[in-house]
Amino acid sequence: QMYGPILLRNYAWWLPVQSVQFALIAPEWQIPYVCFASLIWTIILSSASSATATPAEAAAAAAVNISASSVEVIDIPAMGVLDGDVVTLDDIGDSLVEATVEVTDVLLEMTPGAELETEASQVNAGP
Repeated sequence: QMYGPILLRNYAWWLPVQSVQFALIAPEWQIPYVCFASLIWTIILSSASSATATPAEAAAAAAVNISASSVEVIDIPAMGVLDGDVVTLDDIGDSLVEATVEVTDVLLEMTPGAELETEASQVNAGP
């Protein structure tokens, strides 16, 4: 249903763009010109596709309708630094380290025998 209108937009966009490219744009500037025109064309396509939902998209949205109460919230204490007014790069780095350690601990608990492999790799790595 969208093929016809998009094909017309394609002709309305690319025929003038290509005409200007070969008639007015110097050869060394043609690639950047076409890249910029492609970016604009992608925006045009994106806006056209987001304007209407296809029946498949509507069905998928209805099937994935998840209430907020069914989603489990994970509280990561390391992200508590974001509650303050000022966040520095050091705060973010510390939070990332704490979150990485916490996630690693959880993954190690979920994987049987992973502790032995981790300890062995630390011993083999040396100081």
